[in-house]
Order: sequence, then C-alpha cells, then structure tokens
Amino acid sequence: MRRAAGVTGAEPLSPSAFSIGRQAYERIAKTPAWVHSCYRGAINVQTEMGLVCVVPREAGRGPLNINIDARALAGAGNIPSGSPVTMGARGLAFQNGFCVSLSNAEVYEQMGRFEGALLRPGAIERNISVARRTALLMGRLDGVGELLEAIGGGRGAAPLRSPFSLAALPNVKRLLRAIRARDLVEAKKAAKELVGLGIGLTPSADDMLSGIMVSLVLGSLNGIGSDMDGFVSSIGGACRGRTSALSQEFLFQAASGRANEHVTRLVEKICTGGTSEVRAAVLDAVKIGETSGTDMVVGVILGVKAALELEAAA
Repeated sequence: MRRAAGVTGAEPLSPSAFSIGRQAYERIAKTPAWVHSCYRGAINVQTEMGLVCVVPREAGRGPLNINIDARALAGAGNIPSGSPVTMGARGLAFQNGFCVSLSNAEVYEQMGRFEGALLRPGAIERNISVARRTALLMGRLDGVGELLEAIGGGRGAAPLRSPFSLAALPNVKRLLRAIRARDLVEAKKAAKELVGLGIGLTPSADDMLSGIMVSLVLGSLNGIGSDMDGFVSSIGGACRGRTSALSQEFLFQAASGRANEHVTRLVEKICTGGTSEVRAAVLDAVKIGETSGTDMVVGVILGVKAALELEAAA
C-alpha cells in the first residue's frame, strides 16, 4: 500500500478516508463525476470509468471502496442522485458541502497471491466443510444461503424455503457442471439465468456469482486448477446489462479476481489456513450488507470446490 497523492489540505470537519481501492483511486481522478445513489451505509459515485463507493470502514476494503468513519458517513445526509461531485484541494466534494479528504488514505490493492502455503486437497475440503457449517449457523439465509444445505454435503432432501434459492438451484447445478466440463457456452447460459435474481442493488444470485468467480480466479492463480482467467472473464461478460449498475461493477471486479477483502481473505484461509482462521473469515464475510455476505460465502464455497474438482481432473 502507499499514500494517495495529489489531494491535500482537507478542512478539520471533513472526514478523512482510511483507504481507497486501487480501481477507485484510478477512477476518481476522472471528471465529470456525479452521485449515482445514496442510501444508508454508502454513497455511490459515478465516474467516466465506472462506480466508486464511499462506505464505512467496517464494510471492509475493496477495489472500488473509499472507507471512512461510519458516523461521518451517517452525517452526510441524503445527497441527491445526479448531483455533481468534484475533486479538488479539499478532496471528494459533494454539492451539500460534505467532503471526504483523501490526503491520508492508503491505496489498497489486492495482489491475488496467497501469503500462506497451499494446503493439500483433503485439508481444503475440511476447511470448506467448516466454512459451510459456520455460514449455516451465523449467516443470513434469506437470499441464496439455503443452497449451503442443498449442495455440497448439505441435507439434499431438505425443502428450500427461500424463493431465491429455489429459483437459483437448477442453474447453479448447471453452472457447476459446465465449469467442471469447461463448457463455456453452457456456463454463460447458466450465468445469464442467474444474474439479477434477487432483490436490492446487488441481487443474491449476483453476490453468489461474484464469490464463485473470484474463487476460481484466485484458485487458478495460486495453483488450484489450470488457468481459468479467460473462462471466468467470459462468464462475467455474459452478465453485462442484466443487473443493476452497482452489481455489474462487482461482478466485473470478481471476474478479475478482486472483491471485498473479507471475501478474498475467506478464499485464502480456506486454501491455506486452519479451522479457527476459516471460522473467523466466515464471520467477517457474513457481516457484509444484509444477505450479501452470506450469498458471497455460498459462492466462495462452491467456487473453491469447483477449483478442486478441476485440479483433480487435470
């Protein structure tokens, strides 16, 4: 990490950002910029290169995130969509006078390489089971979290109560079969059926797809399965125009192996860590959003399992 350059002199009342993602840092210098959406817990800014998200520190660092104090973010008020955002000596300035200083923000960049040594397949499988049990106990299953019971060691005969899980299940199975067979045409068809399924700015199936894609990319980068970058990138491309702008941004980042730090840490700990580390990583991940964290954990578990199966078949 390094300090963000070129933005200095913020006034004392302006909240200072703790971190800015590499992609956000590159985007925010591009003008014009305007407010895409503002809601409890986030201000999303549209730039010529794509979205940037001002979020609480507790939400975790990410490629598009600018992390500030939660109380300061709550004090920003309701900033109208479409209102201009400017970059200047004070930082990121909004029309209502709210300003975010970037003078002391660390530029956060995900390198993709695991710090720890890769575990043997059997140990990774055990960590997957730990992650699954922890998510079932501590996660929010309203989205597609119930798929943890229906796929991969869960109670296959248990009825699904969530309409999103019920609707997603056939195409999740279809997608996983296509990944195992390296059938890109079929994988893209399944992804198109899944994307946009759910409610909110990042629908549940989108969050799950993000978890699957980032796990496959990071897995192949670290020696689990062969090169999947092009395959996953094509799946991400198939999602274009089928979901919300914010969710589409996260899907594109995931297709390049980038996501919220809690999600990428979970992938790493399943592949390199011990039981307690996996549990802790799941607990951090399921706190993201309302159901988004749990939905992404579902994707991570399915994605790592798929990467192991690709490795075994190689």
